[in-house]
Amino acid sequence: MSSVPSISDFPPTLVGQPGVTSGARQRGRPRDETLRSRCLDAAIDVYASLGWSGFNFESVAQEASVGRPALYRRWTDRGALLIDAMLHASPTIEDVDLGSLSDELARVLADYVAVLQGNRGRAGQRLYLDGQVIPDVLAAVHASLMGQRYEVVSNAIERASSRAGSRPLVSVRLAFSLLLGPALLWNVAEQGPSTLDVAVVVASVASVLGLPTEDATANEAQSRSELPEKRESNRDEG
Repeated sequence: MSSVPSISDFPPTLVGQPGVTSGARQRGRPRDETLRSRCLDAAIDVYASLGWSGFNFESVAQEASVGRPALYRRWTDRGALLIDAMLHASPTIEDVDLGSLSDELARVLADYVAVLQGNRGRAGQRLYLDGQVIPDVLAAVHASLMGQRYEVVSNAIERASSRAGSRPLVSVRLAFSLLLGPALLWNVAEQGPSTLDVAVVVASVASVLGLPTEDATANEAQSRSELPEKRESNRDEG
């Protein structure tokens, strides 16, 4: 029996690239995207409530108020439906250079905390529990969700390293696990990740990396711009 993948098992592999597919049917006439979205939302609600044992086309069709043929025309099986539903409910995150390692890491962590909220978060917990039964589904969802965020974190660390002119003290994989791992643990221990102190987690990860958290060039420019004000203030005080 395959083991359940861990948070650091997936380098940046995205759905649509080789090795990861959603399994959704692609042939035939264009589908009604409104109906598709309703089915995917219903799939998340059903899976969050019932888990894999109660997740099937009949229960999802009933929740979505559609006929089962609408599901069979769009998905090959319930595993393909669950993969699409989980990815549909998971927001994508773009790589943005904010000039600050702390800000960029905080953005990724805050985004992941949002993913763990509500029925999407409960469905994610269910998926980890069912991972031994449906490892391929877990692997596909995890590879897309974590792969995209891994790439953003990797780029943020690379930029910070380039600005500092030095290499990080630990691997990107370890830093990635240290960044998102607390959100997973907090989600289970506290029944929700919303109270997680993002700033504390980010500061800890930045410390382990041993890289400056801000853009040194920007800080120097700011210091130079503040210098005349300080001189004027000193003259006034004198």
